[in-house]
Amino acid sequence: MFIFRVDSSREIGSGHLQRCVTLARELNHRGHASTFMMRNSSDGAFDFIERSGHNIIRLSTVGFHPPLRQDPFDSKVWLGTNQRRDAEDTVKVIKREDLEEGWLIADHYGIGREWEETARNAGLKMMVIDDLMTVNHDCDLLLNQNVLDTRGVHAAYRTLVSDSASLFAGPRYALLDPVYRQLRMGKRAQRRNLGRALIYYGSGDPTNETLKAVQAFATPHLRRIQIDIVLGRDSVEDERIHELARNRGNCTVYKDLPHLGDLLMVADICLGAGGTTSIERFCLGVPAIVTTIAVNQEEVSKYAHQLGLLFLLGRSAHVRVDDVVGAIERCFDDVEALNVMSERAFSLVDGCGAERVADILCGDLRIKATLRPATLLDEDLLFCWANDPLVRANAFNHAEISIEAHKNWFGQSLMSEECRIWVMDVNGRPAGQVRWNKKGDRATLDYSIANEYRGKGLGKLMIRLSVREIGAIWPECTLHAHVLRSNMASIKLLKMVGFNEIPGEMEHNGRQLVFRHTDPSFGVQL
Repeated sequence: MFIFRVDSSREIGSGHLQRCVTLARELNHRGHASTFMMRNSSDGAFDFIERSGHNIIRLSTVGFHPPLRQDPFDSKVWLGTNQRRDAEDTVKVIKREDLEEGWLIADHYGIGREWEETARNAGLKMMVIDDLMTVNHDCDLLLNQNVLDTRGVHAAYRTLVSDSASLFAGPRYALLDPVYRQLRMGKRAQRRNLGRALIYYGSGDPTNETLKAVQAFATPHLRRIQIDIVLGRDSVEDERIHELARNRGNCTVYKDLPHLGDLLMVADICLGAGGTTSIERFCLGVPAIVTTIAVNQEEVSKYAHQLGLLFLLGRSAHVRVDDVVGAIERCFDDVEALNVMSERAFSLVDGCGAERVADILCGDLRIKATLRPATLLDEDLLFCWANDPLVRANAFNHAEISIEAHKNWFGQSLMSEECRIWVMDVNGRPAGQVRWNKKGDRATLDYSIANEYRGKGLGKLMIRLSVREIGAIWPECTLHAHVLRSNMASIKLLKMVGFNEIPGEMEHNGRQLVFRHTDPSFGVQL
């Protein structure tokens, strides 16, 4: 049994509920039932759950009155009561309904350690879905699906969750509707001009950004662009937007669609906010002009802008119609830059996150190591590892690597067909990197283990996993490794994983020994 504590309204937005329903759907396909516990949600949110076929339990709001003049967009009031009472009510319902086995999953900015410590009385394992990285949590597993620097996000949570909690971060675990994974297979050709745009700012659009976007496209020289406007289930400016669309022409207005996939596939550019929809756009490689409409969207959107994944206008309060017009015009002037943006975004999100998270929840949380391809988000992480004192001491060139040199090398390596880089995650936390460089019919190994994971036998496992991967990618290659004579630990490890020294073959005046992998079955038998 999986129990979700989540809410959705114009103020809260729909992203929390949408991703929980996506995960519940995947769990249901595996034979597991889900129950949603909700309190401070809109009627549309309750209807959405009912249409999705999951059980709903409505927690009472009787007896709680938020302080006068309280900002409705302040997440502290989103629970509809205080944390302790909400957790106690949740536990009572769990025990009353005999749901005391499985997982309790909280996706709510109003929930923190106080709620979780109380809710643990239900006896369930605890999972938290978070975006903020500012709140302490007491959980067994934490998921943050946002596009953030790998090293930074794990460092942030180091003081917010216990070391025993499994932490899964990044868009690899993004909970997207399976339609996005299916639509990726029909990836569209590169754009030659801007002929069609999609406007969507979330289920409620609390700052009325849709109005600004439609007014921008009403500018005479932009009227030739066909626009699709999607209004969310909690939007309140429907009449005015319909009127603007009629007056402009060449518009289609939609309301409360089950997903944006089909419209994203025909869009040359999207205008939207910086929430979960950003990850959906990345998955399909759709360039976007983004206005942030909530504080939690700002850091994520700034980082995505720095990576060239979107064009960030800024906070909604500072964005005028003229700013939107200017951004659209800049996109007109540089369609090639949009195509580059599209390729970068498309490479980052594969749409399989719900399957990965369901695999984790349906398995166990004992030590579990996996390899994943490195992405743009790992740049700073690998820079830190490359300049680790032990790594530099064991490198042929002991000099510290500059950030500029690393940035250039990393970007080129990710794009190269002659290089493959993987990061090993242990219970979701990055623990090491392994790289293979191809030259002719030889592939050469490079690896390192993060300082805090050394001495645990993970280097052996990481190389074994990578041998299996690289053997499938480059079956024609022989596998080699170069190591300093003085690096006895690596020499011992290489021999343990099926490498043997090549007699008489040395490099750098005999300072480096050369090894060759001679056990073809080693990387397969895991």
